Amino acid sequence: MSMGDFNNSLESLDTALKIRKWNDGDNSESVANTLYSMARLMDKTGLYSEARDHLVECIRIRRMLPNSSEQDIANSLFGMGVVLLHAGANDAGLMYFTDALVSLKSLPDEGGMATADTLNMMGLLSFEAGDDDGALILLEESLAISESRKEWSRVATACNIKGQVHFKRKEYEETASCYQQCLSCHRTLKKDDVVLVNDYVNIGIAQSLACKVKVASYRLEEALQLSYNAYGECHKKTGLVHREAALVAFINRDVAKGQSHLDKFSEICRHHDNELIFAHALVKCGNVNFDVGSKTAAKKCWSDALSLYMLIKNDQSESSIVVDLEALQKSSEEGKQPPDTNDRFRLWTVDERMEQVF
Repeated sequence: MSMGDFNNSLESLDTALKIRKWNDGDNSESVANTLYSMARLMDKTGLYSEARDHLVECIRIRRMLPNSSEQDIANSLFGMGVVLLHAGANDAGLMYFTDALVSLKSLPDEGGMATADTLNMMGLLSFEAGDDDGALILLEESLAISESRKEWSRVATACNIKGQVHFKRKEYEETASCYQQCLSCHRTLKKDDVVLVNDYVNIGIAQSLACKVKVASYRLEEALQLSYNAYGECHKKTGLVHREAALVAFINRDVAKGQSHLDKFSEICRHHDNELIFAHALVKCGNVNFDVGSKTAAKKCWSDALSLYMLIKNDQSESSIVVDLEALQKSSEEGKQPPDTNDRFRLWTVDERMEQVF
């Protein structure tokens, strides 16, 4: 929605609100419904404070009216939870989702798929609050509802969050299983390659961490073809898949294959517009190349990274990086092992590998 369309829609709703207050009274169902519609529109355009204020009034009216349905009250509470989540107030959002769940479970069908949606949101917020066990309980309950009704989109959402929980707990086989179920759901729903590539990469990383390297390699090769189709050969997502395929190939002692993927990843790094992130990546590519004996490739990666850092350095920290990179470059010329400089120069950590994937 363009800003002009938004302003027109909001102006129309504001006019309708005034008319309904005049005709039906300040505490009428029509006023509550209009406040709810305005809040949803404000949430979509980032006006979270205004959306929250409208929902506070909407909830007050709906709870006060004797003929308000629990479904409407639950919708208002769920909407408030979403607004607070978008505004970064996760703890407060979780409280509203919890209240929405109580209202939903009082309904004859116990809320149906609205309950599954609420459980998914509560599972996500519980996970982000550090309550992994609580998150898994909520997500299992959501899955039971969604699977029984073959609501595969909601099943995929719950499995995605479950995968993040298991990954955090270093339960990599369970992580892979969750993302395999995501993939199955998305294939059933005939999702496009943009969606599927994430599933394949998630499975590949989890399988590699679970020491199932050959399976991981197959999944990442499949992800690479999907990424070519969805994004093209030079996109950062394609680069991410090449990086993962390289790491898995090196673990599998297939140096030639790993080198091929690493070279392609390095080339994408050189042409990406986020220079700082990809300068770091080139340093690590240099380290991997050095470790596998490709000193010429290592020197090129470090030299290119050094050029980027010299262009973008703007404080003492970046100056220090330049000094470290010069030492790395010098060591390659002398045939020595790279010095132990800084954690950012080591191989990609597990968290870094998953950072842009989920």
